[in-house]
Amino acid sequence: MAGHRRIQEISKHRICQFERFFLSSGIGFADTLERIETFRLPSGQVTVDFSIRTSNGETTKFKSDQNGKGSSLATIVSKGNRGEKYLYTPQGLWLFAPGSRRTIRIPKIQSLRGETVVGDITQLRFDDDYRIANQSSATLKGKNVTKLVLTAKSRASTFRTINLYVNSGNLVPVFAEYYLTSGKLFRTADFGKIKSIAYDGASINGLADITFSSPRGEKTRLRIDKIVSRRFPNGYFSPNALQK
Repeated sequence: MAGHRRIQEISKHRICQFERFFLSSGIGFADTLERIETFRLPSGQVTVDFSIRTSNGETTKFKSDQNGKGSSLATIVSKGNRGEKYLYTPQGLWLFAPGSRRTIRIPKIQSLRGETVVGDITQLRFDDDYRIANQSSATLKGKNVTKLVLTAKSRASTFRTINLYVNSGNLVPVFAEYYLTSGKLFRTADFGKIKSIAYDGASINGLADITFSSPRGEKTRLRIDKIVSRRFPNGYFSPNALQK
């Protein structure tokens, strides 16, 4: 429950912190991104239950274990590919398929194929993999917002640059643009409205529904159902541990 109290405390001070951190460009960017993330996921070690629904109506359910330091392990729990695991670390991305009993390293270009990007499954927090490089004022759908340019910390990150637009008054993420290394716009994300999310037997207010759209017209919806605090053993986020 300590994490729940911490989120409540941060919520009370978001507006004044936002104004303070952006008084001069480049100061407090890391702290600002961390506070923006309180609308998406609590920090620290957690397990996230979520689902992804593609434009053809197929829904896949996942459990994603997050170590709070940039590594995650997502496991499919719904029928079809149940038990399939995706491990992400700053060193790369791996797949374990129960049928083959093999752990395979996934090249970045392969992780971008299909409607569901592997980063949607494994990289649920921006601040684990990206840093704010620049900020500016912008207008989005007739409203004044703040544009944050996020750049990848690691070559393993799915996207090289993300333009994140947040509400200038309360830090809530509104919209994002995802760019490949080539500079090509790969897709966008609409973060929807603040909703209640089950968290450690209580609830927090966060962005539970995110809709990704591609230039081809495909839409993928990610929905967070539940978050639970965890403590993972040493070596848990390792390719060698996937077969256990």
